[in-house]
Amino acid sequence: MNIAEIMNIRFDSTKHNLKISDLAKANEQFVQWLTEVVFIRDFIYRNPPLVPGKEFSDALIIFFDTAIIIQMKTKQTKKDIDQWLPKNLNDAIRQLNGSYRMIKQDLVKRFHNELLGIDIEFDKDKIKNIYGIVVLAIDENKVSYEKMIQKNNIPKIQTIILSQNDLNLICQRMTTAIDFLNYFEFRHDLIKLVELFLNDEETTMKNMIDQLKYLIPKDKNISQEKSQKTIDIIKSSLTGDILSRSDFQYGLLVDDMIARAHDLDECYKNIEDKNKALKIAECLGCLTRDRRIAIGKKLYEKAIQAKETGLEIFVHLQRPIRQLYIYIYTNKDRASRKELGEMLTSIAQYKYDNINVITIITEPIGLGRSYDYILTEERLYKEGIIIPEEILKILPELNGELIKKI
Repeated sequence: MNIAEIMNIRFDSTKHNLKISDLAKANEQFVQWLTEVVFIRDFIYRNPPLVPGKEFSDALIIFFDTAIIIQMKTKQTKKDIDQWLPKNLNDAIRQLNGSYRMIKQDLVKRFHNELLGIDIEFDKDKIKNIYGIVVLAIDENKVSYEKMIQKNNIPKIQTIILSQNDLNLICQRMTTAIDFLNYFEFRHDLIKLVELFLNDEETTMKNMIDQLKYLIPKDKNISQEKSQKTIDIIKSSLTGDILSRSDFQYGLLVDDMIARAHDLDECYKNIEDKNKALKIAECLGCLTRDRRIAIGKKLYEKAIQAKETGLEIFVHLQRPIRQLYIYIYTNKDRASRKELGEMLTSIAQYKYDNINVITIITEPIGLGRSYDYILTEERLYKEGIIIPEEILKILPELNGELIKKI
């Protein structure tokens, strides 16, 4: 399955405009579209303005605690690549450093999210990671670039340098935010071990596979079996094998839930609700492709069962961010199922000892598809209350212990 197929299946994707006469602008929009494949529309800022008439960057991604600044250049001349590349590569790095300098100097306060129609505050103290990507639209293959970076122009932030074709391949294989960010880290560290070239990303990925045991952080608490499983999952993304898995499309069920988190925007009356929609998309966006496939399979199974039973529930914990999810499939009407969702959310907070709950309610399979979302970050049940065991049994048991966060 390629990018176009994924984007055609996925709900609410931006249609890529191929009829732009300005080549540089066309390439810029293509790069922005590629990042949407990975991060979903909610987190992509296209040519974000800093002040009227001045752009902060060609593209910006703000996802969870990470910001990625993207600058790009398009080769539109017959000049030899060795003549064109030094100036344009260093110009892009200077622009990247300039954008970062504006952040450090507190000149960047907010960016406008066109999808939700709200301004998103940019708090540099909450953004733990600021990365850079330089994208060069060139035709030449296997181009060396490291020695062309001027010594007084080294990127001030962790940066990778790619051709447009390189980014295209990366986004075709790293189709979720976390997979992409892991790849970014691996690639940044890989350049210390082997020389990397532009328009040669397939070789880069093969080198990455060979060096995975050095690139993956060591953790004494992880068993060798689990460590090998992680390596195998990463390999399946790097080779593209994960895209041809027979169960790949199950993961798109989670993609749709992310995109539809803002499906009811027209009903939202305040910024707080829109921020909740963004928070839901952000949390679900932290699931890797392998996890989305596994969860999507379970959701599909529950959707089929609910057609017979009328109610099916699936619960899982996203341990890295301590986020609990309840998926409810019911044939109740929208008003009744929202009440059901609120009740089960309260029970879940009590049973699992975790207040951070996202509840997603939808129909059994075959009855159309609409979603209701509930995001809670405060206790819903009254302190001191005791919920009877027979009610707690409505929700399934979870493997392992939840980390208390009340």
